[in-house]
Amino acid sequence: MPEQKKSADKKLLRKLADLKQDKRFLFLFSLIIAFFVWVVVAMYASPEEVYTIYNVPITVDTTDTVVSQKGYTNFWQSDTTVDVTVTGPRYQVTNLTADDILAEARLGNVSSTGVSSLPLRVSVIGEPVDVEVSNISKTTIQVYFDVLREKAFNVTVNEDLIKTHIADGYVLREAALSVAAVTLTGPATEVDKIVSVSADPDFGTDALYKSTSVPVTFSFSGESSADTVSANKYVTVSELMNNQEYSLRVGIDRQVSLPPYVVFSGTPAGKVNVSFDAENVALLVDTDATFDAQRLQLLTVDYADLTQGTNEFNVKLEDVTLPRGVRFAAPQSSVTVTVAYEPDTTTDASQ
Repeated sequence: MPEQKKSADKKLLRKLADLKQDKRFLFLFSLIIAFFVWVVVAMYASPEEVYTIYNVPITVDTTDTVVSQKGYTNFWQSDTTVDVTVTGPRYQVTNLTADDILAEARLGNVSSTGVSSLPLRVSVIGEPVDVEVSNISKTTIQVYFDVLREKAFNVTVNEDLIKTHIADGYVLREAALSVAAVTLTGPATEVDKIVSVSADPDFGTDALYKSTSVPVTFSFSGESSADTVSANKYVTVSELMNNQEYSLRVGIDRQVSLPPYVVFSGTPAGKVNVSFDAENVALLVDTDATFDAQRLQLLTVDYADLTQGTNEFNVKLEDVTLPRGVRFAAPQSSVTVTVAYEPDTTTDASQ
């Protein structure tokens, strides 16, 4: 047995001697040793480096605080991120991301509603215990705390503003919102300042030539200009269900002016001459309607109902039947039709 062991040791020594002569083995072995040396140097002899992580999210956690106990909600904050500069070994700091940094606002000084200035506390989380925070881009943020309030308001539409977008020769018929009222959500202090809500349609820059529906935004008015500014900053309109959008239906009419005429019925028994106290009758035609008439019938007169001389008919426009989508324009309400009749054997046609 001792002889067999000596033989095995000799073989091992010969193999090691052969490996020492193998250049490929020596090259690979050198690489492994160099790698381990680099790791050791990087970990224990690496120089310190200053490194900045940008856009670290700021956490405002109200759990188990006076803020949550009083039922306050965070409605606005001046900043949502902070840039954090850290110092530490190069191999650690250069691998840090925003997920490795905790930036939180401290709520200890919040005791009432309104805007509070909250100090920031920033720390490095996780494994890099040798890394320290050396600077932050801001040390405080402003946060608005208040009680949540929801309140319904009727909405008004500024028709005078709409009219400025309508093309010449057209007029506004109606301006109908998709809802009559909206629910406002926001800080109770700001919601209570609001006295009215108006819808602001987005027409773009083109003049309106036809009826259309446009999206709207809402603006709020308070008792003072300062109330108006703050309410519009912090208060929002509750969203509609099923992803619907608030919109304004704008109905537009085309202005049309047509000469009137009379139709005669029965057997002609004389000469007639027809005149009107209005040369034209003003109409408003829905831009969605088809209407291409060149004149307007006001009256049908039976020859048998005429007397010799002057016959006057006061036609109330409200009694005249118009096609769908066509209406008379105010303020004209009636037209006087004068028919001069001279009985003879002349046959007259409709005029």
